[in-house]
Amino acid sequence: MSATDQQLRTVRRIRWVFGVVGVVVTLVGVVLLARAIVFVSTAIPVQAEVVSVEALTERHRDSDGRTSTMRTYLPMFEFHDAEGRMHTATTNHSSSDYNYSVGQTVTIRYNPANPETIRVDSFFGIWGAAVIVLPLGMAALVVAGVVMPRMVRQLQLRHAERQRQAPVTSDLAG
Repeated sequence: MSATDQQLRTVRRIRWVFGVVGVVVTLVGVVLLARAIVFVSTAIPVQAEVVSVEALTERHRDSDGRTSTMRTYLPMFEFHDAEGRMHTATTNHSSSDYNYSVGQTVTIRYNPANPETIRVDSFFGIWGAAVIVLPLGMAALVVAGVVMPRMVRQLQLRHAERQRQAPVTSDLAG
């Protein structure tokens, strides 16, 4: 097997991986988007009071051994639903944007069928996961469907050019 054949095989495998990952991540993004749309269409906005904030610290070590620290916050909210019942709930994720003070009033949305299911009423509080995941999946699909086929074609053209330029040897005795 020639080096070009090995390169083509590698590029095709990478293309396949990007394609599969792109499909899966795009589908996850579509599900997240659909869930956000359903949530927004049914959720009720309400003013909530921050009753506590849990600070979470994550440490990451990069390949050079450097450590970085990221702090996110998980607020606990207290609010009254449309029937006047008091609820205490927290979002399903922490964020660096959620650095609220205890006693602060924040607009949230809650699911009337399950008032403990809440989201902060902000662009990223509602749409953030879908806005991040969906473009990543689509980018992987573009790599698999546009970038990688061009790489395959370029490798094929280079290989064909080398074949044309290679000296022709003959075993014919004259």
